[in-house]
This record gives sequence, C-alpha cells and structure tokens, in this order.
Amino acid sequence: MGNKLLALVVAQALALPLPKDASHPSPAVESSPSQRKPVQRTITITDETLSTVPEVHVGADWPTTLVFGTPLAKDNQAVMLAQPGHEFAPPKFTDTSVILIPRKDLPANGGAALTVSLSDGNILSFKLVSVSTDVDLRVDVQLKLTKRAAPDSPEALKTTLEQLRAQFEECQSSSGAAGVSKIGALVLAEKAPQAVELRKIGKTDKQSRMLITARYEYRLFGYTFLVLEIQNRDDAKIWELDGADVKLQGSGQAQDVQVASAAMDPSAIEPNATGRVVVAFKMPDQQRGQQFTVGLREKNGNRHIQLDNLSL
Repeated sequence: MGNKLLALVVAQALALPLPKDASHPSPAVESSPSQRKPVQRTITITDETLSTVPEVHVGADWPTTLVFGTPLAKDNQAVMLAQPGHEFAPPKFTDTSVILIPRKDLPANGGAALTVSLSDGNILSFKLVSVSTDVDLRVDVQLKLTKRAAPDSPEALKTTLEQLRAQFEECQSSSGAAGVSKIGALVLAEKAPQAVELRKIGKTDKQSRMLITARYEYRLFGYTFLVLEIQNRDDAKIWELDGADVKLQGSGQAQDVQVASAAMDPSAIEPNATGRVVVAFKMPDQQRGQQFTVGLREKNGNRHIQLDNLSL
C-alpha cells in the first residue's frame, strides 16, 4: 500500500504544470492528428533506468496501447492516471495492456502521468506528453532487472535459480562444511538433536550501541555451536552479520580457530530489535583454564562486536 501511495504522489507531481515564473511556457501542441506520424516502439527498463520516468507520446483521439510482458496486478489501483485537466477518457485495460485515448492534446507546459502496478510487485510510472511530430500507437514495455527486480519477477526467479545452483555446487565440493552449516541451522531453529551436550553461559557485554549475550553452548561430533543473542540499540541503523571470528586465548599470542558456519535469525536486526546468531567451529585442543574470544563483524559497517574471556 505504501509503494502505491508513493507512486500516486510521484504521478501527480509529474502531472503538475511548471510555475509561470520558472519557465517560458510554449503554446499547446496545435498539430492535428493527421499531421503526426504513428509510431510503434519498445521501452526497456533496466536496473540503471528504473528510477527514471520514460515519456509516452499521446495525441487527441489517437489510441495509445502499452503492452507489458508481465500481467497487471489484480486490484482496483493497478492503473492510476493523474490528469489535471481531465484530458482522457477512462482508460481501458486487459491482463497485460493499458489503452489510453486522450480527448485533446496535453498542454506543452503540463502533462499527465500514468502508474501501472504489475503482478510481480513492480510499479512503473510514465509521463504522458503531446508532441507535434509523432504519437505512440503501441509501446511494448520490457523489464530487464536483476539487482532491483521484484521478488516474484522472472528476472528475480532466474537470479535465485543461479544462486541455488552455485550453492549446490559449493555443497558438493565441501560436503563436510555444508553438513556443519546444516546442523547450525537446526540449532538456530531450536531443533537440535537429543544426543547433544548443552551448557548455559550467560555472559553479556555492551559495545557500539549493541548488547551481546552468550546464551548457550552446544557440542556435537567435536564441533561447538555457540548461541549468541544480539540487541540492536541504535534508533536508526539496522545490523547485518558479515561473518564471525573465534580465537583461543593463551599465555602468548591468540590462536585463530577456523569458523565452519555463522548464521543469524533474522537476517537483519532492525533498530531496537533482537536477533540470534549461531557460530559453529571445530573445538581445538586446549589447556586447562584457556578461554575464547568470539567476534562478530557487521556487514557494510564498523559496529563490530566481540566477547572476551569465554569459558567453553
């Protein structure tokens, strides 16, 4: 609902005429429909052009049809037309097209705007203008998005499929690490097997407007699964996990411990919200009294946090 409201505001803003003292308005387009060249063309929307508003040329009594590769959303606000002078007859539309018929040319210093919501979640806006040279009879709208594709769009599904294929190949090449990750996911979901050693820890520290608490330690097949609770006390920034580091403290230099898996639920902790992290690593040989340091790195940020002197 918020996206549609924003799109409507944008559409209405595009349709407003320029202030008289901010431009030199030219007279309205006077060309008759017979003087214009009918055009059929394609508008391609990519990640780079998604934030721009393409123009569609319309003219008095000329029908202009926009055809979409993805069906329109099935609701009453799938097609929204902002027209300050009521220049258009009510738009007609099918599952994949919108037909516009202006009663008159649009003023040169103003215009109208069209917003179309697609069934995959994408919302597209177009600026409607009248020009003296041509009019669009048919406009095919093609979406070629990857990074900013809506979750249900074909482009997003293709990207997801490629990611799953890459993850499958990675699992085949490192089945041992993949198995550890699987167990980590089970611990995160509180579905750990019965045959497991569990110990409460309860160590807490405050750092970088974050509250971190080591809650539990699971041990299974020589691996340790450390359950951490994180509270994001920042009022404005989310916190995402980039990775984890584990060190075994000793009398001399700390020894790095290889981390097999680090998972967080939810994937991003909103301001003033709490999440959990499970860090899995192979338990190294240690001497009596040795302790661990566990650090969590923030993704695209510097609010890294760590707990020292953990007895595991």
